[in-house]
Amino acid sequence: MAGRVLLVEDNPDDELLMKRALAQGGFRAPIYVAHDGDLAVQYLSGSGLFSDRSRYPNPSHMFLDLNIPGTPGLEVLRWVRSEGPVRSLPVVVLTGSEADRDLETARRLGADGYLVKPSDPEGLAYVAKSLLDWVVLGRPPGYPVKSA
Repeated sequence: MAGRVLLVEDNPDDELLMKRALAQGGFRAPIYVAHDGDLAVQYLSGSGLFSDRSRYPNPSHMFLDLNIPGTPGLEVLRWVRSEGPVRSLPVVVLTGSEADRDLETARRLGADGYLVKPSDPEGLAYVAKSLLDWVVLGRPPGYPVKSA
């Protein structure tokens, strides 16, 4: 299965649920996690703790929460779209925010998708399937996918 994912998520419960949902959907590729925006930028730039690219390879996709400590998610997205080496990295915002302002800003900054994290297991399975289709089959998630 293709792809290496960088999951930028500060909530350990959401991290665990997302990993579990992806695994149940058949995703077996590595999932690397950055627990805040500053660590996400370090990971993507290959600096600090993440300078060893054999241990921390460049991801093929990033799932980005907006409400994270350190550099906010939208600023991480802005940084990604301005940096040559990662400018074309596919990014789906995966957040609890249903605010139209966040959706429009993410779209304007070049997010490839915007998914609202559901709180129920069935909704999370649907989101995980959308992400799997994107990583494996190249079908980007729609704008926006909100939980029912």
